[in-house]
Amino acid sequence: MPDNSRMGLDLGLPRLAVVLLGFAAGLASALAVGLRVGVDKWKDPAMAGKSTIDAQLALFQKGLDPVFALSIGLAAFVVFVGEMTRFRFALYYMAGGGLAVVAAAYGLGLERAGVMADRMILWQVYATAGILGGAVYWLIAARKW
Repeated sequence: MPDNSRMGLDLGLPRLAVVLLGFAAGLASALAVGLRVGVDKWKDPAMAGKSTIDAQLALFQKGLDPVFALSIGLAAFVVFVGEMTRFRFALYYMAGGGLAVVAAAYGLGLERAGVMADRMILWQVYATAGILGGAVYWLIAARKW
């Protein structure tokens, strides 16, 4: 049997569980930041005059757009490449997470993504959420133990 451990193909069940846990925690933290910071930064008519909870729910519904699955797919690709190559640098996962979320916003179209007035909101909210998601993944699953 060939030795595949050098190619990173030895993801056993315990490692797979850690990777999935890290990915889920990264997604949850990116979502939390996106909702909390997004409510403060966005000037979206869908959230005008709503309480904080209602505004967060409106923003969450905006995040359920199918094109946002693109960011999850891109983030999963970043994790897959990182795991297969055993790349363990925090900056790789943070940049990959930030770029994955921003790419989804561009794929969605900035207006549909909620960037109405100021395009810098894209970088303030989306990139921050993605960077935090990548950092959380790195802390849980990608760090050298």
